[in-house]
Formats: sequence, structure tokens, C-alpha cells
Amino acid sequence: MKELKDIKNVAIYLRRSRGEESEDLIKHERSSIQVCEKYGWSYTIYKEIGSGDSIEARPIMCELLDDVGIGLYDAVVVTYYDRLGRGSGTDQDIITNVFLNSNTLIIETTPFTVYNMEDEASEEMLAFKQFMARRDYKNINKKLTHGRKMAVEMGRWVFSSPPYGYDYDRKTKKLEINDEQAKVLRMIYDMYLNENMSSNDIAWSLNKQQIPSPKNTLWTGATILQQLKAEVTLGHIVYNKTKGNRKSNSTIKKKFEYVPKNEWKTVYNAHQAIKTQEEHERILKTIKENNTHTRKNNINVLSGVVKCYNCNSTLPIRKSSYDGRDEISNCSKCKQCKGGRAELVMDAIYESADTIKMALENIKNDQLKNREKAALLKEIEKLDAKLDTQYKAIENIELWFEEGRYSSDKAKSKIKEREEKIYELENIVRKKREKFESFSNMTNTDRIKRLDEFIGRMKKSSDENDKAKQNSYIKNIISEIIWKRTEWDEIEVMVNFL
Repeated sequence: MKELKDIKNVAIYLRRSRGEESEDLIKHERSSIQVCEKYGWSYTIYKEIGSGDSIEARPIMCELLDDVGIGLYDAVVVTYYDRLGRGSGTDQDIITNVFLNSNTLIIETTPFTVYNMEDEASEEMLAFKQFMARRDYKNINKKLTHGRKMAVEMGRWVFSSPPYGYDYDRKTKKLEINDEQAKVLRMIYDMYLNENMSSNDIAWSLNKQQIPSPKNTLWTGATILQQLKAEVTLGHIVYNKTKGNRKSNSTIKKKFEYVPKNEWKTVYNAHQAIKTQEEHERILKTIKENNTHTRKNNINVLSGVVKCYNCNSTLPIRKSSYDGRDEISNCSKCKQCKGGRAELVMDAIYESADTIKMALENIKNDQLKNREKAALLKEIEKLDAKLDTQYKAIENIELWFEEGRYSSDKAKSKIKEREEKIYELENIVRKKREKFESFSNMTNTDRIKRLDEFIGRMKKSSDENDKAKQNSYIKNIISEIIWKRTEWDEIEVMVNFL
């Protein structure tokens, strides 16, 4: 049986849960290194930040178990045993079996204890520690979940990023209206309800005005419908729509699934509304009517897209009385532009798409810009993680105050420290986000891919003779087509892509 004197090479595993003090990790690292130096062990450090709920969510822990499994170390040093994990029984079995099969010891520094899986007393003690660690984790998680639920019922926003039309107020923890985005939403409602525009036409209009979508890319009909149907803009928070873990593939955790609508929960008047209940009901009614009464048979491929070169009026598309083919009508407004065959416009669309593709493929300046964007995004993500840590720390301080671990003065002092850090981090995040949003989210590679998809979809819908689809595809990528034909029959077609 392996003993303390047999140890030469060890791994130090350090884990800090989100919301815990960063100083704790430093202290744990220092105490573990002191033990290694005292006994003359060589050591390798494995360090990560994350919950102990699951092994699969901790890549460094997975790496450690792989290395332990192949016999790389004589022992693994931890400050407390629960740093290895407080997960399910299956997770605990995995840890136990890896250490048992590789004959690797576990050394706890506080208090100093050596556990050998081959020793029955050690095995029983670890089983007890595993049980207590899991129970403590469940109790803490239950309290935090209850606190989160209570916060939602108080009208606080406890989810990830705020929805389009709103900003998150860190002080009140509620949503407040983003005036610029709210103005766009009201434009969408007006175009849909009062101007009788389709979701695709609204997307086309916003893209032509160079108004960025919620993801800072181009608008689509689907995105418009999402914004039209959103209940959060009524001032309500709807939650309990899903259960389980969307990101986890584990068979142990609850499987992700959608909750039936009759089980959803709503907190009314949680924040200021952007649309009225009457508008919302009209929107839903209109969507339902549009789904049952489609207009696709009345739509031409080029409907609403072709403009007169002289006065910018929209040129109607009609059927030729001679052979039934599509024709662009003469401009009835300025009388300066003659019509012609619509197929010339279609040819110009494909030719322009090919020309732009060739030009984009020759431009090599995307890489530097992409690297800069990726680095900036990584910085923002790290800062967001730090902010989350600060907010979770405040929740823990409040929890520990309730449990009597902190006095009122100590809790207030610690919360004040955290709020100061939050204020500082938020200012940095805001500046970084402003810089990031100044970039276009679409690279040349994205544009080439988009053109390829457009051409493929156009050809497929042409084969199916679906003119409504072709019209929506054109409006998703083209802002307008300028048609010019003078009395001398000189024809020019200019395609302006979004």
C-alpha cells in the first residue's frame, strides 16, 4: 500500500467557485505549495474557476483525471476534499475509481490528511465527506435558486443579457428602456400594424436605413417576428419556459425541454412597457391572419425593388399582353424612364453578385480586423465573467448574513467593496462594447457565404416557381435596383446590395 514516504511527484488542484473571493484561491495555492516544499515533492498546478456540481463542466478537472488515470502522479493535493467535486454520485464514483485504479493518494492540507482508496477507513471517510459536500452544495444551490425566484417575482431581471429595447440597471437590478432601440421597435409596430408591411419588408426597410439588428447584423423576417411577439415589451417578465440544462449532454442532469405554455409564469408590470396590450393583441391577430391568408400569389419576384433612375419612384411589374412575360412598367411619375423586360434585371442581379464575390475574394484585410474583434470580444467576456462573480459574491454575502456568518456591519462593508468594483468594471465594459459595436459583424467571408446562399436559394425557389420566396430573398440582400432606359433605348441596371 502506497504511503507518504513513497510520494515524489504530485498534482495540486485548485478550484474557486464563481462568487468566492479571488484571495481564497491565492491562499489555497500558497498552503498547497508550502506542503509540497515541506516534503520535497515536485508539483504541477491545475487551476480553474467553476462550480463543483459537475466534472464535465470543468475542463481542467477532466484533464487532471486523465493524467491521474495514466499514473502520472503519486498523489493529488487539495486544500479541502470538496474542491475535487460536489457533484452527483456518478461523478463521485468516477473520482473514486480513477484514484483507486491508479493507486494515487489524495492529500487534504486543511487539516493535513492522507487518503488511500485501498484503505477501508480512508474510503469510508471520503464517502462521508462526499455525502456532506453534496448536501452542502444542494442546500446552497436551493437557497440561491429560491433567491433568484424571489428576485424575479420582485420584477428584477435575473437572466443573461437584457432583451432588445432595454438596458439592465445594475442598481435596481431591473430593466430600463433603451430609447434608441425602443424607437426602432415602435417603428416596427407602426410598419406592421398601420402600413400593412410584411416582416420581410420591415427587415428590408431597416436594413436600408442601416439600423443594426439585436445581434448587430442584418435584420431578417424571423427576427422581426420575434420582436413583434415578445411579451417583455409589454412590461412583463415571462419565465419557467424551459427546464433542464441546455448546454449539458450529461445523462445525469435534467434533460433540457420546453415547458407547456399553461405552466409558464408571468410577473406583470415588472418594468416600463414599450407597446400596449391592445397593440400586442392586434399584432398577434395580424400574424395569425397572415399565416392563414398568404399573399404570395400576388407577389412578383421584383415587387417593390426596382426604382426609376430619375425620380426614385418604385416601378411596377406587369405581365406583357403580348407574351405574358414579366415587364417593368414605364415611370408614370416623371415620364422620363421607359420600361422593359424584367429578365434583364434578374440577369443583372446574378452578374452583380458574381462581380462582388470576385472582388471580396481578392480582399485580404479581414484577418487583422477579425483578430482585433476576437481579442476585444474575449476581453469583454472576461470582464462580464468578473461582473458575474461580483454579483454572485454579493448574493453569497447576503446569504451568509442571513445564516449569521456575517454581522450587519461586516456584510454592508463587503457589499460596498463589491459595488465599487462593479462600478469600475462596468465603465470598462461599456467602453469596450462601444468599440466592439463600431465594427461591422459581417466579414468578407460572411458576405461571400451570404451571396452563395442567396444564389442557391434563388435558383431553388425559381425551380419551384415560388415568387414570394424569391422576392423575400432579394429583399434580404438587396436595398434597391436602379432601372434606366431612355428614349434612345439605352438600358442600365444598377444593383445596390445591403
